[in-house]
Amino acid sequence: MGKMFAEIGRIVDEDVSNRVNQYNVIYEAITNSIHANATEITCTFKSFDNPYKDENGIEVSTLKVDTITVRDNGDGMNCENYDSFCRYRSEYKKDLGAEGTGRLVFLKVYNFVRYKSRLVALQEERNFKFDRNFDIENIRKTTCEIKSNITEISLTDLSDNYLNRNKHIDRRIKLELDVIKEKVLINLIPTLFFYKKKGINITIEFLDATKSESRAISPSDIPDFESTSFIVEDKERKGYNFTLNYKIENIDGKLRAFYCANNRTVAEFADKDFKFTLPSGYAGFLLLESKYFDEKINNHGFSQQARTPNYECEFAVNTSFLPPSQ
Repeated sequence: MGKMFAEIGRIVDEDVSNRVNQYNVIYEAITNSIHANATEITCTFKSFDNPYKDENGIEVSTLKVDTITVRDNGDGMNCENYDSFCRYRSEYKKDLGAEGTGRLVFLKVYNFVRYKSRLVALQEERNFKFDRNFDIENIRKTTCEIKSNITEISLTDLSDNYLNRNKHIDRRIKLELDVIKEKVLINLIPTLFFYKKKGINITIEFLDATKSESRAISPSDIPDFESTSFIVEDKERKGYNFTLNYKIENIDGKLRAFYCANNRTVAEFADKDFKFTLPSGYAGFLLLESKYFDEKINNHGFSQQARTPNYECEFAVNTSFLPPSQ
């Protein structure tokens, strides 16, 4: 028996927030695919609800998500990736922003995850089940002819803390593809933007298996940001480089401003009590990044030291790129 190098159940219970939901599962699954060099990702959702229909046969209730399946064309569970998967807080891919803990979010919402990975280089299919009793040796390897890499994870069994009809617990998200697409886009804009800058275009498709509907995030959905850089000094006069990537347009809408670390959004400005608005008639995105943030992020978000008012005040001074007030 080869147990994972940490007590999975304890980590899930103690280190993973009780606030995580199916959106966090989706974000983590897609991010893992991107870190595995996938460029084509498909997320399929299914509901077991029986929608209520009116007298004209029109559905008047919204379905909720039961199962999530994510398929990609990335590197898959090759030896290096599987070894990293089996280690808590692995250093592998840390430079990509990987915390080494994301897959544990799955077990906060679902009881287990099934992995299937078809590997061209090995001409092999690998299957295993990831749960709180995960045994690293329980991976099934089958030799077969494979023409392209395909990796699929399936989440089908919701935990009692997330869905328990007897106790009237139902935390499932609505199966609304437009909403899911927007939330994923907002969450992953930094990652997709930084990959696009490197010439790597990623497409993410969302499928509603219940209604045979689809939506997609394509490279055209990622804004062409402009950038400005500046230096901020701390109390010891040590300077830190900050880069603000921004896209401001004269359109109706709202400002979405994010702190970014390790190529991912960490929090909106408003969540950290930094209020920021644009003149009437303007909307856009702000992505503030810095190695300072990269170093101050832990498994729960910003450390206390990262929430320094001096940094936010200094940042407000460096906003000459904004359009003038009307």
